[in-house]
Amino acid sequence: MCFLKNWKVSEVRTRILSGFFYSPKTIKLRMMNYVYILYSNTVNSYYIGTTINVEKRLNAHNSKKYERGYTKKADDWEIYVTIQCTSKNQALKNRETYQKDEK
Repeated sequence: MCFLKNWKVSEVRTRILSGFFYSPKTIKLRMMNYVYILYSNTVNSYYIGTTINVEKRLNAHNSKKYERGYTKKADDWEIYVTIQCTSKNQALKNRETYQKDEK
């Protein structure tokens, strides 16, 4: 596995196409995953979730995209905290831990 920290995705694609790397299969780009905690003053409540794009997810919650979800109760959700994780699996485990702590 090759983790390319400081390269833009377009740079990596260009280098792959130009044959710079031995094999495109040796490259694995990882998206950063986040655990996020939202707070709503209207319902005086917190919501914990995971995503790769916190701002986009916040907008989705506030626009009531999730019609059957918990966050439909309010449209004033704001980011309380974000925690960066190295993998989706780690983010999911962290979310579970924080949700247990809430109860």
